[in-house]
This record gives sequence, C-alpha cells and structure tokens, in this order.
Amino acid sequence: MMAERHFTRGEREAEAKAGDAMPGGAYPMPDCDAVARAIEAYGREVPERRAALRAMIVRRKVELGCDDVEIPDTWRLDSLGN
Repeated sequence: MMAERHFTRGEREAEAKAGDAMPGGAYPMPDCDAVARAIEAYGREVPERRAALRAMIVRRKVELGCDDVEIPDTWRLDSLGN
C-alpha cells in the first residue's frame, strides 16, 4: 500500500479547474504517482461516478506520459462492452 498523500483544498480546486481532477477536487492527478493512486482508489468511488473517473485516469495517464502506470485489464474489457 502506498503512503498517504495530501493535497490542500487550494491544490484540489486548481486541479479541478484545470480539468485534472474530478469536480470538487476529488482525485487530483498532477503527476503519474497521483494517477497510480487514483487507480488504486477507483473501487472506493460510488458506482455512478466510476465511468467518469476511469475516463479521467486514462486521459491523464496519456497526457502525462505515464508509461509505467498500468491500467487494469478489466477496464479494457469494460470499454469494449464485454
């Protein structure tokens, strides 16, 4: 398990405004470490918001060039409609 990482309210708001966090500043993703943490936290998100979170994680992974961050295989299957 990863050590905790904290973002200030201001950091969360700035990330959300930039489109790099969920609305309200949840799951800020300024770097690859945060993307990996968001993947680990994905299952704790309410089911209604998981698709949006998954899309943001994939987008930020690509934007940041996080080649070492692995997307779960089940996400690939979900995106294919299986």
